[in-house]
Amino acid sequence: MSDISFHDLSSASAEQRASLLKRAEADLSVFVEKVRPILEAVRTEGDAALLRFVRDLDKADVAAGNLKVSEAEFDAAFGKVDKDVIDSIRFGIANIRHFHEEQRPETMWLK
Repeated sequence: MSDISFHDLSSASAEQRASLLKRAEADLSVFVEKVRPILEAVRTEGDAALLRFVRDLDKADVAAGNLKVSEAEFDAAFGKVDKDVIDSIRFGIANIRHFHEEQRPETMWLK
């Protein structure tokens, strides 16, 4: 199990925050190489590839007609999720968005 460090960004200096918000230098190439053929197959074969991967990887039997979720089905599922879970997901989205916005390079103008 890995150790997790917690940092209070409200009391950190600008330099400490910038350092913490930098993108990790992890080598993701192993994952990219595994995902690339899946993405390419879905891009070229469409739903047929998607259904194949759902069957092979997720061990789920999904029919082509069931790929699209209606607005009513989405609303019904959303209504079954605990409010605290939804709040946590929204909080996570805001944190991830902030993290990546901090990674954006500053705008440059050329004349």
